[in-house]
Amino acid sequence: RNKLTVCVCVHVSSPCACWMENCALGNPWQMTRSTCYADWRKARLRTTLLLGILCLSFCLLVPLFVLPPTCRTPIAAGADVSSQERPLVARRSAPKFRDSPGLWPNMRKLNTMTMDSVEAEEFVTEWLQADADSMIDLDNADKRQLRMVHNTLLKTFRPSGDIVRAADWYQRMLERGIRPNAPTFGKLIAVCASAGLVQEAEHWLDVMSAAMEPDIVAFSAVVDACSKAADAERAKHWFGRAVEKGLAPDYFMYVSVIDAHAQMGDGEGAAQWLQKGLAAGITMGIYSYNAVINAFCRSGDLPSANHWLDSAKAVGHELDITSYNTMLNALANSGDIDGAEKLMRRGMENGQQPDEVTYTTLVKAAIAKGDLHLAESWFDRFPSAGLKPALVTYGTMMSAFAEKGNVTGAQYYFDEAQRAEQRPNSHMYSSLMQAYVKSHDLESAQKVLQASLEAGHNPNNVVYTTLINAYAEKGDIDGATFWFDEARKRNVVMLLYTYNVMMKACAKARDWKSATTWYERAVADGCRPDAFTYTTMISASGSISGAESWLNRMCSARVSPNVVSYGAVLKTCAKSRHKDAGAKAYALFSRMLEEGIWPNTITYNALLQSLKNCKMARPAEAVFKQMIENGCKPDYYSRVYLARTVGADRMNEICAELGIEVEPDLRAKPSK
Repeated sequence: RNKLTVCVCVHVSSPCACWMENCALGNPWQMTRSTCYADWRKARLRTTLLLGILCLSFCLLVPLFVLPPTCRTPIAAGADVSSQERPLVARRSAPKFRDSPGLWPNMRKLNTMTMDSVEAEEFVTEWLQADADSMIDLDNADKRQLRMVHNTLLKTFRPSGDIVRAADWYQRMLERGIRPNAPTFGKLIAVCASAGLVQEAEHWLDVMSAAMEPDIVAFSAVVDACSKAADAERAKHWFGRAVEKGLAPDYFMYVSVIDAHAQMGDGEGAAQWLQKGLAAGITMGIYSYNAVINAFCRSGDLPSANHWLDSAKAVGHELDITSYNTMLNALANSGDIDGAEKLMRRGMENGQQPDEVTYTTLVKAAIAKGDLHLAESWFDRFPSAGLKPALVTYGTMMSAFAEKGNVTGAQYYFDEAQRAEQRPNSHMYSSLMQAYVKSHDLESAQKVLQASLEAGHNPNNVVYTTLINAYAEKGDIDGATFWFDEARKRNVVMLLYTYNVMMKACAKARDWKSATTWYERAVADGCRPDAFTYTTMISASGSISGAESWLNRMCSARVSPNVVSYGAVLKTCAKSRHKDAGAKAYALFSRMLEEGIWPNTITYNALLQSLKNCKMARPAEAVFKQMIENGCKPDYYSRVYLARTVGADRMNEICAELGIEVEPDLRAKPSK
């Protein structure tokens, strides 16, 4: 446009200027074509020169105002150009993250890692580091794509319930200026729900509420967290909050509340919420019916569970194998193998083919009945049914043999799992170690623990405590301490139970000073002593005054003593040779009754032994008669202690009066 203007000025104004000049001289008509043309050529030349000067000035002055100062710095004369940063000629735009060629291939790969958060985390870290140039100047479109990447990564933490790492990536989102959306918070709450972390789930819902209005997905995830924690009341609270917000609860919210009742074994509550869902027009699927069946099975109400099994079928639901397996599990826990087999046949008649869970449950039912041969028989039926035993099936068989200290059986199924190309898990190593511990082969148990470490497993507190307890039972403080320290070296969190076992080792060795040291270590490590802790310290005290002191200390800590605690004090009195031990034991026994603690046979025997040592015949007779009146059946030692206190003849008379049969060897046994 500017060029056209210049041309017009040149072609029009130059002839006019010549004509006006001739008019001023009085010869307006002397201007010829050649004169005008010559003047026009001169004017065009002047205009061209002027335009060239203006363009050159423009090219020289514009960089001084447009380019940044660093780009205007001249290179010093004689300087090494290769070692200096070259001045920019023009600003280059940074690559955009959304235009990265690897964006969608990497997203597809990340979506395949939803069950492995560690691998996904490493992959995203390497990916973002490789695209660091595109992360410098993010616009809204880039941030939306990055938010999609982070949300997908957060989803991978759900199976493990690792909210700490998930929260760390949420913080990285904020640091990059990425604004979280509703799916971001929904996935964070879902991670908490997976681990049953109710308070953490509620915290993230509060964070979401501060940024935006929570949706039904977020509320549903919080209700699911309450369900995993078996907190039905809290689940119903958040269900009500969602309704107050004007949100319509969906099928998953109803199922979560039903599951919460099922986890508590509240069949009636679960059935009530199923009916509420139906009344709200929600199509309740077979899973909701299975949850109600599970609730009644947990409470042992098999007739009601069977009723809801029939109800699901009556409303048109096609029963799946899970429905029957839920019922089978309840029968298995009660050891009703006959009922379990009958139910399996019923399922097969309805077209349901038993799966690995079915056969594993029948194996468990046989074990609960105490019939290991029958359990092995069901295990051997896997191949004929075209199935392969799962790893949990091998673990179930190993646990059954380990409980009985049967090393041969436990080792056999451990080896069978390896032959079936199944990698034994930490639970199987723990069961095998337990089998060796129960057979008093501590050397082999230690080898199993070492093999577990070499296999890449990290034994937990239970595994180490099993080994520590083996040494504690022998009163071997050094051996127990060695494995305690080994666990601490591997950063295993030691719970109160482990400290109690260490105190028990000291009590077995009658080393009350070491027991006190371990008690103080437990308190220093943040453990709160329980009834077992104080009872162990009472047993380790070794004196009546020490035992009574720990009993009083127990009450001061607001830990309620139980019959075992008083039994430990009375045993201390029974072992004492102090002349007032019997009277002290009788006073403590009376105190126990005043606190409403019901004595058992062991407690009565400890008291009778204390009275025997102090020759307190009348109180011994009264205690023995009271024992019968309270419905506590005396055993052999009860009659021995009475006979040695009042004499064999008097003991026979008392037993005859009370209608108690006396062993032949006690009738003529003299008192001692």
